[in-house]
Amino acid sequence: MTDAASVGAGPANIDGYIADSLYPSVYHYLFAPEWTDTVLLRAGKRPPRGLPGADCGTTMLDLGCGDGLGLIASAYADPSSRFIGIDAMPGHVERGRQAAIELGLANVELRCATFGQALEFEPVEAHYVAAQGVLSWVSPQACADLIALIARNLGPGGAATVGYNTMPGWTSRLSFQKIVHTLSRTVAGSPQERFAGGFARTRELPALGAHGVSEHVFEWMDELSLDVPAGYLPHEYLNANWQPLWSLDVIETFADNGLTYTCPAMPQLLRDAFVLKRAQRETLATYDDAATRELVKDHFINEQFRMDVYTGGEASEVARSEAAEALMHSTWLLRRPEEQVEFAIDGRVGKVRFDNLAARAVVERLSRGPASLAEIGEAHDDCTRADLLLAIDALAYDGQVVPVRPRDDSIDCAAFNRWVVAGGVARMGAVMTPFGPVSVGPAVLPSALDDAASRRRLGL
Repeated sequence: MTDAASVGAGPANIDGYIADSLYPSVYHYLFAPEWTDTVLLRAGKRPPRGLPGADCGTTMLDLGCGDGLGLIASAYADPSSRFIGIDAMPGHVERGRQAAIELGLANVELRCATFGQALEFEPVEAHYVAAQGVLSWVSPQACADLIALIARNLGPGGAATVGYNTMPGWTSRLSFQKIVHTLSRTVAGSPQERFAGGFARTRELPALGAHGVSEHVFEWMDELSLDVPAGYLPHEYLNANWQPLWSLDVIETFADNGLTYTCPAMPQLLRDAFVLKRAQRETLATYDDAATRELVKDHFINEQFRMDVYTGGEASEVARSEAAEALMHSTWLLRRPEEQVEFAIDGRVGKVRFDNLAARAVVERLSRGPASLAEIGEAHDDCTRADLLLAIDALAYDGQVVPVRPRDDSIDCAAFNRWVVAGGVARMGAVMTPFGPVSVGPAVLPSALDDAASRRRLGL
């Protein structure tokens, strides 16, 4: 496997974006079609590939795909579909193409191009489009090109999931980013070394009376650094065009390009009651305009990162009963051992507990392998459909469960997982299962493949 050490990252920057360090390989399950389908159904909208049970190939386009290993994992599990990634960094594309060759994939294509250059490509009529993070990391022109690309390539009935840093949640760190970015330019070395040096010099300033860089920001950064790959922080903080965006501006700009804000994709927002007080929900209900409503909501919950689904025009409606039935027949997987499951949410409205019969039934069954809520309901006739749907939403809040593809025993999981471990890309944090790729985190990946209980839970 070709890794970052053996692939040149390219020029120092591309239109202000740092390009002398490769972005860490990662599988973002919240951008996978299975999650997009779930949030659309929760919003009463029809997913791009129809309701569960539909067997048809789809096209997925990932804009700013990095090395595309997450896209490649999805392609490995779904040979009847087409996967296309576009990224401006040659090192990313080279690493991803090599991975696709090693895995023998013919249904994934990685293209090296800026968003502006990609506008010259033939449109692909994608069912799913993903753009993770880049909107708030690139120049205004690149943002405009990205949005135009989504509008140009999103097929009829398609859905685009877009993630970006947002205000007002970044307010307390605006000064921090500006100073770290500036002081990192006084340090020589790799992006990681420049960030570390800039961070250390910034940390000296509060004791000297500097404003805008309080100690709680450094404490937050210390905790964050333990949870993210080493190469991530320079990409977050050292881009010349780094700028958190207001959701109102993003939603209205997308609308100007024929793209309609449809629903949030963050699992914490599956139910407003998880994050909003009753009076806040009542106030939001008085706003007819989605852009206004979302801006006010961001202020209620001090949002710092948004992940939203957009459609070309108004998405097709699905009757509430039909959507609930479809959700009941979706397949779910438990991402952590049963004994580590927490039956409580540290929500933004306080602690929400859901240690009840339905939640226990879901966890107990999923500890033995992926299953649908319908299957669980058949074994527990004392749990209503509403009980089970509430339980799965609560468990999904912090990623304890995820929706997955229906079982497909033709997937050679062992070969993919051997490639991940042997090739040194365990940092991607995903394993292949008969239900498709599953994000388990790089720290637990080896044990997930070796432990009998974990293998059973993952359906291996």
